[in-house]
Amino acid sequence: MLREVSDMNRREQKTKQIDFAAPDAPDDAARARAEAEVEAQAEARAEDRAEAGAGVQVESQAKQAQTANPSAPSPPTSGDAHARPAPRARSESQAPYTIGQLSKLAGVTERTLRHYESKGLLAPARYENGYRAYSSADAARLQQILLFRACGMDLATICQVLDGTEADMRAALASQVEVLKARRRDLDGLIGNAQAALAEQEGEARMADSKRFEALKRAAIAENERTYGAEVRKQYGDAAMDASNRALEAMDEREWNDLEALGRAIIEQLARAMETDDPESAESERLARMHAAWIRGYWGAGQYTPEAHRALVTSHVDDKRFRSYYDDRLGDGATAFLAAAVCANVR
Repeated sequence: MLREVSDMNRREQKTKQIDFAAPDAPDDAARARAEAEVEAQAEARAEDRAEAGAGVQVESQAKQAQTANPSAPSPPTSGDAHARPAPRARSESQAPYTIGQLSKLAGVTERTLRHYESKGLLAPARYENGYRAYSSADAARLQQILLFRACGMDLATICQVLDGTEADMRAALASQVEVLKARRRDLDGLIGNAQAALAEQEGEARMADSKRFEALKRAAIAENERTYGAEVRKQYGDAAMDASNRALEAMDEREWNDLEALGRAIIEQLARAMETDDPESAESERLARMHAAWIRGYWGAGQYTPEAHRALVTSHVDDKRFRSYYDDRLGDGATAFLAAAVCANVR
C-alpha cells in the first residue's frame, strides 16, 4: 500500500513538472499527451517491479505445491505459436526468469526483450496473472538472436532462421562463423597497419608506401561485400562485384586518396545542385559527371555503362541503406535529387 501511494505521488510530481516546464502549451491536448506519456512510463516500471515480485511469489507457491503434491505441474501457459515448456523450480541448469532477470543476464534492456516479443522472435510463457516467465529455452533463443544481430542479420531473417529447420540453423550458424572470421582477419590487418605506423613514428622502421593502405582497402572491400555484396551479385552478377573488388585492390595510394576525395566532393556538389532545385541545371550536370567518375573508379574498367549507372541510382532511392548515405548528410530528398540528376544527364 505504501509503495502504491509513493508511486502515485511520484507520478503527480512528474505531471506537475511537465506543466511548469511547458507553461506556453497551446492547448490542453499537449498537456494530456505529456501526462499520458508519464503515466505509460510509470505503468511500465510498475509492471517490471510486479513481474519481478511475481516470479519470487510464484516460485514460492510452486515449492509449496510440490511439497504437498510432488506430481503437480507448474502453472504458466502460452497461447502463441512458440509454446514453451512450463517453468520449473529454479536450478543452475534451468529456471524461469522474469523480464528483469533475463535482461540483466543477457545484457540487454527490457524494452529490447519486449520488442523481440512483438516481432515474434521471443514468446515467453505466462503465469496465470499474465506476467512473463522466460525458460532456459528462451534464454538460448535470445543468445542466438543476439549473435545473428551482432553479425548484421536483420530481425525478419533471424525469425525465419530460428523458425526453420535444424539444417537452416546449422547453415546460418556456419555462415556467421565465416563472417566473424572475416572480420577478425580485417581487424588483424588494421592492427598490423596501426602497429607499423606507430613503429614508423617512433623511428623503429619505415613503412613501405605499398603497404600503407593495404589493410584499409581490405577492410573497405570486406565491409562493402558484407553490406551490399549479396544484392549486387544478385542484380549485376558475380563478375561485376569481383571486378569492383579487384579494381579497389589494385589501387595505389594516390588513386585511393583521389577516389576518397572525389566522394567528399560529390557531397559538396550535391548540396550546390540541390540549391538550384533543377536536376537539369549546370550544377546538376557537373554532379552527374562527378558521380559517373566515382562509380567508374569503384566498378573498374569495362564494367561501367550509362544504363547500369541510371539503374543503380534509381534503386538507391528505394533502399534505406543507400539512401541514408546522402540523406543523412544533406537532408531528406538528397538521394532522390541525385538520381534525378544522373538520369537527366547521363546518357
